[in-house]
Amino acid sequence: MRRLTLYFLPTLFIIFAFSFIALAQADAVHSPAAKSTERQAILDALRGSENVMYQVNFIKVHNGWAWVDTTPLDPKTKQATAEGGPNLLHLANGRWKVMDLSKVPEDKKDPLGAEDASPTYVRNVQRTFKGCPADIFLSHPDNRLPARPRINHRTFVPGLIDGSHAKEIIVLRHFFECVSRYVTDKL
Repeated sequence: MRRLTLYFLPTLFIIFAFSFIALAQADAVHSPAAKSTERQAILDALRGSENVMYQVNFIKVHNGWAWVDTTPLDPKTKQATAEGGPNLLHLANGRWKVMDLSKVPEDKKDPLGAEDASPTYVRNVQRTFKGCPADIFLSHPDNRLPARPRINHRTFVPGLIDGSHAKEIIVLRHFFECVSRYVTDKL
């Protein structure tokens, strides 16, 4: 009996320790691997019933919340079809659901809103969606702003009839990204 206890307790302790470590890692902020089931489930929720591929520019997941910045691509040509942008998703009842960011109150001092995800915007998101962690957003110190793919100026941009002003929109977007980076670096 003593021999059984001598081997059983340390083995039980090791199993418990590894289980605890696994649970702690599962709860940490992370970026799902490229072809993981978690990433596929998130992109499927974004996709809905549309036949579209996404280039993932940024993705962070923590505690059942995901912040994803994507660019929609044509499945055949693999070319960008629109500007894309950030989305907030929440895992509820085993399914990812896209949250409505229009419910987040606008701040006159933060005109870029979700595109920049400033600390003020993140606080507003957290007030609107209880339980959403701050460390999934781009403005978190551990996350860096990714380089966004640029759309060819001849590519159709939703909201424009023929895409003739797409280049100007891209230039303006780049200008605002540069300004927001400059402002956040100075804060």
